[in-house]
Amino acid sequence: MTDLIKESLYLFPDSILFGSIFVGLTTLSKQHILFFLSCLVSLGSLFGIQNITSFLYGSSLSPIKCKPTLFKYTFEQLFLRPSANSPSYGMFLVSFATTYLATSLYMLKDELDVLDLSNAKQYYISISLLVLLSIVYLMIRLTNECETSGSAISGLFFGSLIGALLVNLNVQLFGKDSINFLGIPLLRNRTADGKPIYICSN
Repeated sequence: MTDLIKESLYLFPDSILFGSIFVGLTTLSKQHILFFLSCLVSLGSLFGIQNITSFLYGSSLSPIKCKPTLFKYTFEQLFLRPSANSPSYGMFLVSFATTYLATSLYMLKDELDVLDLSNAKQYYISISLLVLLSIVYLMIRLTNECETSGSAISGLFFGSLIGALLVNLNVQLFGKDSINFLGIPLLRNRTADGKPIYICSN
C-alpha cells in the first residue's frame, strides 16, 4: 500500500499534464486545453531557469531519486532534457497547477459573490486547500529526500509565480471565460459606457 501511494505521488506531476489534455480533448473544454498549453509554456520557463542555474552554479544534474517505476521516463526526461535539477520539475509543476487553479477561482470572485454566500465560502476553502496541497507535496518531497530543500522551494516559488502570471495573461488575451473552469455565468456591463441599467416600475 505504501509503495502504491509513493508511486502515485511520483506520477502526480505528469498526471496533471496528461490529465489536462485528456480532459480537454474528451470534453472539448477550452479551459482545460488552455491550461495544458499554459503548462507547456511554464515548462519552457522552467527549462530556461534550469539553464540559468546551470550556467551560474555549474551543472547540478543528478540522478532522479523519486522516479516512478511504472514508466521508464518522465515528461521532463523525454522533452525538457534539463541541465540542472533546480528548480525541481515535480514541485514546479504541482505548484504551477495549484496556483493556476487558485488564481482562476479568485479571478471569478465577483461572480461567485453574486451567486450565493455559500459559494463565496466554498471558493475560499478551495483556494486554501490548493495552497495546502502545494505545501503538503513540498513536505512529502523533502521527507522522502527526492531533492534538496533549495531545489524544492525554488520550484514552489517559480511555479507559483509563473502560474499567477499566466492566469492574468490568459484573462487579458482571451477574457475571463478562458479560466472559467466552473462554467458559471460571467458578469457583463449592459451599456456601452459601462453604467448600470436602472429599471423604474410604476
